[in-house]
Amino acid sequence: MKKRILAIMLSALLAFCHIPALAADNPVSAVDGTVTIEATIDAAEGTPVLIIILPTITEGEGDEVEDVTAQRVAGMTAASVITTLGVEYIGVSYVEADGSLIHNCKMKDSLPTGECHVIFSYIGSGGCYSAGTFEHVGKDDITALLGKFNAGNKDTCGVFIDEDINGEFEEDGVTRKAPKEILRKSSADVEYYTGLSDKTDFHTIYYLIKGSDTLTSVTMVSTFNETGAWNRLRAEEDTLNVLSTYNGTGSNKYWELDLEEGSDFDGLGEEAKTSILSKIKAGGHYTNETLEAAFHDLVLVGVFQTIDTREELEDFISTESPYAEDFAGVREILENADLDEFELTEVQNDVIAGRGGCETLEDIEGLFEASLPSGGGDDDDDVVESRPVKPNKGTSSITVKEPDEEEKPVPAEKKLPFKDVKDNHWAHEYVKQLFEKGAINGVSEEAFMPEGSIQRQDFVKILIGAMGIEPNSGITVFNDVPVGAYYTKFIMAAYENNLISGTGEGIFGVGNNISRQDAAVIMDRVLKMRGIETSESNVAFGDDASIADYAREAVANVASAGIFGGDENKNFNPKNNLSRAEACAILCRLAQKLGEV
Repeated sequence: MKKRILAIMLSALLAFCHIPALAADNPVSAVDGTVTIEATIDAAEGTPVLIIILPTITEGEGDEVEDVTAQRVAGMTAASVITTLGVEYIGVSYVEADGSLIHNCKMKDSLPTGECHVIFSYIGSGGCYSAGTFEHVGKDDITALLGKFNAGNKDTCGVFIDEDINGEFEEDGVTRKAPKEILRKSSADVEYYTGLSDKTDFHTIYYLIKGSDTLTSVTMVSTFNETGAWNRLRAEEDTLNVLSTYNGTGSNKYWELDLEEGSDFDGLGEEAKTSILSKIKAGGHYTNETLEAAFHDLVLVGVFQTIDTREELEDFISTESPYAEDFAGVREILENADLDEFELTEVQNDVIAGRGGCETLEDIEGLFEASLPSGGGDDDDDVVESRPVKPNKGTSSITVKEPDEEEKPVPAEKKLPFKDVKDNHWAHEYVKQLFEKGAINGVSEEAFMPEGSIQRQDFVKILIGAMGIEPNSGITVFNDVPVGAYYTKFIMAAYENNLISGTGEGIFGVGNNISRQDAAVIMDRVLKMRGIETSESNVAFGDDASIADYAREAVANVASAGIFGGDENKNFNPKNNLSRAEACAILCRLAQKLGEV
């Protein structure tokens, strides 16, 4: 009765003035049944608008079904619509000063899944008009879908999706809408769900979220939307478009990156931008925070590579720089080095010359350290990982010979071109051996960046080259290892020889630095593959307790074999990134060990 009275009063009010045609966005039903109506109206501030929502009215059967809702309501008053049609919501909103109208509508739990019309009646209209449609998801469909999702796991989710995701599923004898259709109609990210053309994409998203907390009607949609955003970032070619789509604050915005005109990123050249986007794409799975951090670091490295003068370099790393916090380590390196003016100039010149080879902030620190007059450290002869014992200078070949293989001539000695691996650098002989065999390259023609971290794909590439294993054809089983990348055939060769298994869930970890303990695990697998038994380890590290369980035996084995050592404090530092110099050292020692068989 109250609804009828309200409608009659508003209908009387509508006769006083006229508003041109209403422009309304097409709203989408939220998973909890709430719909946000947004419109722009050419009317005075405070003008009341009656909002009515009713299910679509159709005529005909089969392929001849036609939506006749707009025609039906056009000749009716608001009072007639309310009393004669199946109205699911009635509300009043008022026009804002800028002509906008925003109104939240709460649907009845009994409203089934389907298309609904938004009906407006306003002053001067003389009737009702359909302002647009939206797709509503019924509570019963959501409840049934939640049951399916929460009952599944990583082992069984494929069956559910393969059978039901693009069709319909039965629940207590009732045929429900397809899961993809329910999520599409429940989500603010409609475009993404519409673009899921087959079960494979959806299978990937569902697989990634399983193992999380039990989904609710709200977290189901938000979790799928966010996982979908990460899936797009990994799968779509236009990385910048994906970054921009989900960038900012608010609903369905997951990260905050400075992409605007005038930003550091915007100021880089196209080649640098492309490089950054490629590295982001190859970076595996992020969280919102790690994506923001990775993007920040890559942009900062890109800016660093544009520096041309010593004055620009000083400003870039100074305490007054916007990047002061990022380069606190670099300033500490220079302060501790106690350089005179001439030495500082030489270091700065070397850094500028080698800047193009830096890919991470750690690489930049490594470049500064390597450019110091001492080569980055003293010359003591302790057997520690930061200053390993040099290999015999007569050992110039690292390729493992089979017992009956013919003796091959030793390649002509090549002069090491890297200015940051001088004769007194602890890893000079290791780097030289691998360079002579063509197993490694520098980050530029004159820089090797020995103290910089090495990424997982590059470590595996050097390992396969050093062992003389034939690279694979390039077919990939890892989601983050694309066909045709420079490292793909090496990763797959290592995979086929059971030297690597990835980080889980079909991910290798491209773009991630390799830790010392993970490198030890791979070294141990090489020893076992070649049938080399290690004696019981008598090496004890001070930080044994910090070595992960999966790596504990491997660390003991490679330490016993003399491949890996600790630092000056007898610590192994299992979670530290392996440096490029350390990688050369352990690969040379491994080759020597294999050559003794």
